Amino acid sequence: LYRFSLPTRGTVSLEVLAERQLDSSRLDSYLRLYQRVGNAWQEVSANDDYFSEDSRIQVTLGSGDYMVGISAKGNETYDPNIADS
Repeated sequence: LYRFSLPTRGTVSLEVLAERQLDSSRLDSYLRLYQRVGNAWQEVSANDDYFSEDSRIQVTLGSGDYMVGISAKGNETYDPNIADS
């Protein structure tokens, strides 16, 4: 999980480049984006396969605290609100 803050509204692009590398990876990525709402993290967007097995999210967001989760497919049920999930 990677946390970041946006001071103003803007477009955020998140992309996994694994399969499209010259020395490609067999990773089947799963990308999830969360926003801090009160004391909890709520999922804003998710993507499994944008370009073959590589994931991508592009979304316009308001100011606030966000977290992006990157995992392999099959491990997309974790919850950032629950430790060690």
